Amino acid sequence: WPEQFRGRPLDIIAMASCQPDDCPIKDFPLGFWVGEALTSPLADEIKIRQLLCLLDQVFNRCEVTLASTPHVLRCWLKGYHQHWFYPKPFQPLQRLATKQRYRSQWKRFLSFVFRTWAVIPTLRDEIYGI
Repeated sequence: WPEQFRGRPLDIIAMASCQPDDCPIKDFPLGFWVGEALTSPLADEIKIRQLLCLLDQVFNRCEVTLASTPHVLRCWLKGYHQHWFYPKPFQPLQRLATKQRYRSQWKRFLSFVFRTWAVIPTLRDEIYGI
């Protein structure tokens, strides 16, 4: 990792993974690159917010589906072998704090991917190395 991020603006990379406000009303400042302010436009922030709301719906739907999935099938899902299942079933995260952290990590990742994708390719390579 040190080699991957050598010479990269870590402040911009970190800001790119921040979740947008619940109701974005302005461009999101990412930092400065070569003396110029780099921002994520309001239109992009609104799209990211919508994506994150959809992600919550996906997770909620997964939990409902898992709750209605038969016990034996959940044991097969958790198993490693094709010919026998694991005796304990696949279960949703039990603690609310763990569930919130898990969802938050995915939201940060999705925010990062969207913001880096939205940057023009030459700038994306200079800043993010991708």
